[in-house]
Amino acid sequence: MAERSKELQVLQQVSLIECMVEEEKVMGNKWASFSLNDIEYSNSFTGGSQVTKEDKALVKSGWWNDYRNISNHCDWDSVRCDEAESVTYIGLSNILPFTIPPMQELQNLNVTVFPNLQFLDLNGMGLRRSIPTKIGTLTKLTHLDLSHNSLQGKLPLKALSNLTQLLRLDFSGNSLSGFIPLSLGELKNLVYLNLDSNLFTGIIPLDVGNLTNLTQLHLKQFSLWFNTSYIRSTQEFERSLFRV
Repeated sequence: MAERSKELQVLQQVSLIECMVEEEKVMGNKWASFSLNDIEYSNSFTGGSQVTKEDKALVKSGWWNDYRNISNHCDWDSVRCDEAESVTYIGLSNILPFTIPPMQELQNLNVTVFPNLQFLDLNGMGLRRSIPTKIGTLTKLTHLDLSHNSLQGKLPLKALSNLTQLLRLDFSGNSLSGFIPLSLGELKNLVYLNLDSNLFTGIIPLDVGNLTNLTQLHLKQFSLWFNTSYIRSTQEFERSLFRV
């Protein structure tokens, strides 16, 4: 009887240990899929993986440091989302000056994780260096404003040609140089195009004449030549074209 009692005690201890191990596994999986520190969300949630990528990209940019206590990035200033909480709008130019730090490089915002972004306005945000080619991944963009920064270098040719949904494009007030790319002529939905106050040279490509929906075209304060008769639009628009 004593031996039988000892066997039962051993079995009970083994059973208890097994339960503890299983509990540790469950807790381990739980915390592996959800970590508040890293803002990780379980892939079991619908669209959770995409929402996580967008959330982390916004945080990493450094522009929304004061909003980390608000868990849903769709509630942050200058950010709007669709019903699936995917970002469709980033418009920082409406923020009061000096309330957010300058990013200096557009590369600090990983634009590749915003497949549904339609509106991007970073006017006057202190951006420097060049426009990254990854901007071409934002194929749903209808509004792109990078004006009044310190951007340099040439316009990314292939990247721009991918943005066929654009209605408004504003790169004015930078230090962009080189030729205006032929790919601009592929953006046939453009209504507004502003490249004022840059360092472009040469001849404005005839392909700009394909932009038949233009109502405003701004290409002043740099050395360019263009014959306005190439614009075949039947609509009236502002021709601010002259050589300086």
